[in-house]
Amino acid sequence: MFEDGLVFEDGLVFEDGLVFEVSLVFEDGLVCEVGLVFENGLMCEVCLVFEGGLVFEDGHMFEESLMFEVGLMCEAGLVCNADLVLEVCLMFEDGLVFEVGLVCEVGLVFEIGLVFEDDLVFEDGFVCEVGLVFEEGLMFKDGLVFEVGPVCEVGLECEVALVFEVGLIFDDAFMFKDGLMFEDGLVFEVGLMCEVGLVFKDGLMFEDGLMCEVGLMFVGGLVFKDGLMFEDGLVCNIGLVFEDGLGFEDGLVCEVGLMFEVGLVFEDSLVFEDGLVFEVGLMCEVALMFEDGLIFEGGFAFDVGLEFEVGLMCEFGLTFEVGLVFEDGLVFKYGLVFGDGLMFEDGLLFKDGLMFEDGFMFEVSLVFGNGFVFEVGLVFEDGLVFEVGLVFKDGLVFKDGLMFEDGLVFQDGLVCKDGLMFEDGIVFKDGLVFEDGLMFEVGLVFKDGLVFEVCLVFEDCLMFNDGLMFKDCLVFKDGFMFEVGLVFEDGLIV
Repeated sequence: MFEDGLVFEDGLVFEDGLVFEVSLVFEDGLVCEVGLVFENGLMCEVCLVFEGGLVFEDGHMFEESLMFEVGLMCEAGLVCNADLVLEVCLMFEDGLVFEVGLVCEVGLVFEIGLVFEDDLVFEDGFVCEVGLVFEEGLMFKDGLVFEVGPVCEVGLECEVALVFEVGLIFDDAFMFKDGLMFEDGLVFEVGLMCEVGLVFKDGLMFEDGLMCEVGLMFVGGLVFKDGLMFEDGLVCNIGLVFEDGLGFEDGLVCEVGLMFEVGLVFEDSLVFEDGLVFEVGLMCEVALMFEDGLIFEGGFAFDVGLEFEVGLMCEFGLTFEVGLVFEDGLVFKYGLVFGDGLMFEDGLLFKDGLMFEDGFMFEVSLVFGNGFVFEVGLVFEDGLVFEVGLVFKDGLVFKDGLMFEDGLVFQDGLVCKDGLMFEDGIVFKDGLVFEDGLMFEVGLVFKDGLVFEVCLVFEDCLMFNDGLMFKDCLVFKDGFMFEVGLVFEDGLIV
C-alpha cells in the first residue's frame, strides 16, 4: 500500500514481467513521467486498485498484453494507449480518456463486460483487429465519440443490449465484418448519424425493435444483404434520409408496421428482390418521395392498407413484377403523382377499394400487364386527370363494379389528353355517372367492346375531339342517357 503514490521520473522497465499474487493499492496514484514498459507482460491474480488514477506521459506498452483476473478499478481515470485482455470486468467512475487512441492488435476480450459511468472519449479512434466481445453489454451514459471511427474485423457481439443516451457519432465509418447482433435491441435516444454509411454483411436483427427519437441519417446509404427484421416495428419521429438508396437482397419484413411522422426521401431508388411485407400497414403523415422509382421483384403485400395524407410521388415510376395486394384498401388524401407512370406485370388487387380525395394524375401512362382488379370499388372525390393516357393490355376488370352510390361518379369530369385504349374492353355493372362531362382530346378506343349492364348518365355532355372507335360493339343493357348532349368533332365509328 502506498499512501502518497509512486513517482518514477525516468520510467520503469521490466524485461521478464511483473507478477503480483495479491494486489497493489495506490491511494494517490502511480505517476510515470517516461512510461512503463513490460516486455513479457503484467500479471495480477487479484486486482489493481488505484484511487488517484494512472498517468502515463509517454505511453503504455505491453508486448504480451495486460491481464487482470479480477478487474481494474480506477476512480479518477485511466490514460493509456495499450491493449487489454481482461477475464472479469472493468469499472471506470470518471471514464476513459485516450489522447492518442486505443489500438489493439489482438483485440479486447471481456468475459463479463465494461461499465463506464461517465463516458468514453477517443481522439484518434478505436481500432480492434479481432473484435470486441461483451457478455453483459456496454453502458455509456454520456455517449461514445470516435473521431476516426471504430474498426472491428470480426464483429461486435452483445448478448444484452447497447444503450446510448446521447448518441453515436462516426465521422468515417462503422464496419463490422461478421455482422452485428443485439438480443435485446438497440436504443438511441438522440439518434445515429453516419457520414459514410453502415455496412452489415450478415444483416441486422432487432428482437425488440429499433427506436430512434430523432431519426436515422445515412449519407452513404444502408446495405443489408440478409434483410432487416423488426418484430416491434421501426419508429422514426423525423424521418429517414437515404442519399444512395436502400438495397435489400432478401426483403424487408415488419410484423407491426412502419410509422414515419415526416416522410421518407429516397434520391436514387429502392430495390426489394423478395418483396416488401407489412402485416399492419405503412402510415406516413407527410409523403413518400422516390426520385428513381421503386422496383419490387417479389410483390408488395399489405394486410391492412396504406394511408398517405400528402400523397405518393414518384418521378420515374413504380415497377412491380408480381403485383400489389391491399386487403383494406388505399387512401390518398392529396392524390398520386407519377412522373413516368406505373407498370404492373401481374396486375393490382384491391379487396376494399381505392379512395383518392384529390385526384389521380399520371404524366406519362399507366400500364397493367394482366389487368386491374377491384373487389369492392373505386372512389374519386375530385376526379381523374390523365395528361397522356391510360394503356391497359388485358383490360380492366371490376368484380363489384366502379361504384359510388349508383356507379362511378366524377364530380368534375374525366379528362384524358391522349385518350384511352382498352384491348379487351370494360364491363360496368352499375353504370357511370359524370356530372361535368367526359372529354377526350384524342379518342377512346375499345378493341373488344364496351358493356354497361345498367346505364350511363352524363349530366352535361360528352366531347370527343377525334371521335370514338369501337371495333367489336357497344352494348347498353338498360339504356344510355344524356341530359345535355353528345358532341363528336370527328365522328363516331362503331
